[in-house]
Amino acid sequence: MTSIHDTVPKQRSKYRNALLGKNKASASVKNGQKLASEDRDKNALSLCVVRLADEFDVEEIDGRLVISTLKANYGLALSSMSRWRDVGLKVRLATATSAMNKSHQRTVVFSVVFSDRIQQTLTRKAKQGKGVSAYVNKKLREGLKRSGLSLDQQVYWFTLEAKHGSDPDCPPYHHYHVHGMIVIPDVWSDGDMEKALKRVGGSEKHFDNQVDIRPLTFDEGWLNYVTKQTAEMQRHVNDKCYGMSGACKNLSQQLYAKLKGHIGNLHL
Repeated sequence: MTSIHDTVPKQRSKYRNALLGKNKASASVKNGQKLASEDRDKNALSLCVVRLADEFDVEEIDGRLVISTLKANYGLALSSMSRWRDVGLKVRLATATSAMNKSHQRTVVFSVVFSDRIQQTLTRKAKQGKGVSAYVNKKLREGLKRSGLSLDQQVYWFTLEAKHGSDPDCPPYHHYHVHGMIVIPDVWSDGDMEKALKRVGGSEKHFDNQVDIRPLTFDEGWLNYVTKQTAEMQRHVNDKCYGMSGACKNLSQQLYAKLKGHIGNLHL
């Protein structure tokens, strides 16, 4: 199957470069300034612990492991983990990815390009500066439901991107598309999921690579790739430009609460 993008770059794990704080579209984001919270140490600890959860069972994460990993990769001392509502986008997506992997269900990463009709709606909503992420989440939710997945079976997260060019025949931002990760039900094939995601993207006859799905082979590289345009998109649409299904959010918060409680109970 032809990929939407030729390759997904395999970037080396650089923990310090992965730090992100609150990624809400605040005034400072819209003005193109870096949020002061983007370098918060507590987000570094949260990301560090979530990364460790990819390699170890929660009970195997002890104080010595956390301290040594945090110091070696972040150059920081230990502190308490942030509350879920205070963590940034990279922490949320890393937690969701880890939770989905730990669910022992088959997962794939995906990309979907939207049809012209949906592109027009996204362009209009972006100009209005509201509701873009909610609309994308709605299209995912409704498309998967029409394909036979109930809400509790829909486990996914996504980020929204667009191309920015000077073509006079196109809006400043066009070619809206999403990248993300999704659980495939046991009774579904990859082909079933591809058909469902095409339904999400909307009918477009001239597309021959509207949907791309593939196994997740490099967590950090994929998360870096799908968040490469986040700050720019947030300024463009005045929106967070990402989302999760309700089931994915529940899984993520459960894992994060377990990790936070475990770290809090360590006698360090």
